[in-house]
Amino acid sequence: MKKKIITLILAALSALSALSLAACRTGGNTPAGSTGTAGTKGTDGDVTYDANNILDKFDGKDFGGKDFRIYCANYFNDAVFVRQAPTEDADPADRINAALYKRDSQLEEKYKVKMVYTIATNDQVLSDTAKELASTGEDAMDLLLGSLFYLGSGMLSDNLLTDIGEIKEIDLSNDWWNRNMTESFTLGGKTFFSTGDITTRGTTSVSLILFNKKLLEDEKTELPYQAVYDGTWTYEKLYQIYRGKSEDLDKDGSISLENDKIGFLAGSYSSYFGCGGRYTVRESDGSFTGVYNTPANINILEKLQEWFNDDVLNHTYYPGVSAFVTDRAYFIEVAGCDLSLFRDMENEFGAVPFPKFNEEQKDYINFANPWITTCATFPITVKDTAFSGFMTEAMAALSRYTSSPEQYEVIMKNKELRDDDSKKMLEICVASATYDIGFNYNFGGVRSAIENVLVEGMNPSSSFAAIGDKFSENLNDFIASVTAGK
Repeated sequence: MKKKIITLILAALSALSALSLAACRTGGNTPAGSTGTAGTKGTDGDVTYDANNILDKFDGKDFGGKDFRIYCANYFNDAVFVRQAPTEDADPADRINAALYKRDSQLEEKYKVKMVYTIATNDQVLSDTAKELASTGEDAMDLLLGSLFYLGSGMLSDNLLTDIGEIKEIDLSNDWWNRNMTESFTLGGKTFFSTGDITTRGTTSVSLILFNKKLLEDEKTELPYQAVYDGTWTYEKLYQIYRGKSEDLDKDGSISLENDKIGFLAGSYSSYFGCGGRYTVRESDGSFTGVYNTPANINILEKLQEWFNDDVLNHTYYPGVSAFVTDRAYFIEVAGCDLSLFRDMENEFGAVPFPKFNEEQKDYINFANPWITTCATFPITVKDTAFSGFMTEAMAALSRYTSSPEQYEVIMKNKELRDDDSKKMLEICVASATYDIGFNYNFGGVRSAIENVLVEGMNPSSSFAAIGDKFSENLNDFIASVTAGK
């Protein structure tokens, strides 16, 4: 099998270098409408599918050696590598690369195509390049796999993406597509993005919580796995574990990341979403409403202010990681792409999803970082959408039984997670990944307003006062522009 791999050597924007690893930061029950978990086998009625027969669900087409042209990036930014495309120069021990080659070989043999990848140096360069090509009308690609944030702020805003709903060969109700994404980004009846098994970043973009097993076991505290399985893993339960655990080890009168013991190293966005907080909701008629300032969401923010006491620090990367791996933190919030930072930790740790607001909350909800989330999308310059749609659907289906399960196996093999319970917890997190257009597009500056509440301790009403009508105006203008094609 011969692959044509073209690397785009383009200068990254100067602002990108400042993102570095911090861009990977994120601010039981499987939710209804989620994709569940990929695996080596799946069932459809009386038929059991796996990598050997899943393509039997599709027509036996012969494309006569046609190129299937995919644009993507293996680096999110200059520091974060998450492979999206196979390369011939990869380490032979790279199991994800091997799984992608296996997948592509099957597709090439089955449909008589050539898988042709154009690999950008990073995701922002990818978005900028795809935008330039689409703007000039060049039919350069059949599928674009890129960052939800960069493509949304670039190509979608400039009406350069095709409505996936117009491509009849793609069925977003299939298990290999993430239905939460479809629900959150169907605008005025049009769907421009989807994610799921087609990307190897499913495990890397979601938020989760790591806990130090040694610290909990030394204090005879029950590990939280069973609470997750029972549906009783709530923020109050988490709070009762880390409450009072911070300790001023260096006796300087304050709690610091560098020298002291800390209950919970947390961000703000993931806790808010985990408790059911939202910026927007999609109504039954498909319209979107801003809900960040509703009584229910303000109640969540006020409770989080109580829980974000002196035992919680909003951590920055390396000092926070150092505190956790040296047994100076009980809990730490991470994104899946951070797990490799803990593989050399001496003592054992576990993983759990973000807790519910209370037991009445039906599902666990885990924030998906839109910068890291990779989506399948199609520029308006794609001419043969029937071919692109067919191959994309087949590629996504086969990925569910090849590259997707391999992500979990690699994480376990590399000791990025260390027990079967933690693996199951990560599966719950991926299945419960949530998305919000209000967060992505920061209508009215709402991201900063909510961060001011949770990090700076501002009163929610005071923080939201500066937004005024700007949120709804920005939201409505954005949707009107996107759906009208202007």
